[in-house]
Amino acid sequence: MTTYHSRKQICNPHRLLLLVTLCTSLLLQGCSIIGVRTTEETPYTVITQDKNIEIRRYASVMAVETYVAENDFQEATNVAFRRLFNYISGDNIATNEISMTAPVIAEPKSPENKQEIAMTSPVIATQRGSKESGWTLKFVLPQTFTANSAPSPTDPLVKLVELPEKTVAAIRYTGLWDNERFETNSEILNNWLLNNAYSSVSAPSYAGYDPPWALPFLRRNEVLIDVLP
Repeated sequence: MTTYHSRKQICNPHRLLLLVTLCTSLLLQGCSIIGVRTTEETPYTVITQDKNIEIRRYASVMAVETYVAENDFQEATNVAFRRLFNYISGDNIATNEISMTAPVIAEPKSPENKQEIAMTSPVIATQRGSKESGWTLKFVLPQTFTANSAPSPTDPLVKLVELPEKTVAAIRYTGLWDNERFETNSEILNNWLLNNAYSSVSAPSYAGYDPPWALPFLRRNEVLIDVLP
């Protein structure tokens, strides 16, 4: 009788569902660790490629963003990531969970980088205070969301934004998220743009495609700079 009861508990459908869910989660995390990405990625068309540098065309997409007034890259992105992750985990007016996508985009804000210019019609420019610095982090939402269907955040520090269609220069590299690699690759990409007669219309942004626990040498990191078509 005891043996039958134990077997019955093991075959409980609720326990089985929990076990399957746990195994699936571990499998997906394991794929991220070894460099196999399972999250939806923002689509783009490659116009030009030169080794690890590409000129791409992106369609308009919705994103959610937050600003952190912290100069240190790691500290700022940790704080910002938690806010945005809370949003996609249900901290929105619809209390909906939203699938994680890639990349996560980080933009530095400083007195020298105080304008964000999007080359659209019309041209839109926003300016922060002259003494303000820090980082803005963005999660791109799945393509199914529009300005009308994306749920509004409940956190006042988080807001929805529509990223316009644009042409972007990108350089890909591996390793950890850190400011040194970001600045080094930003300089390489800026020099390439100058040597290839491209005009940049934004400051460099960081794009990360993998979770923090992914192996550094398998991570996909990028520096992105908006350019004239």
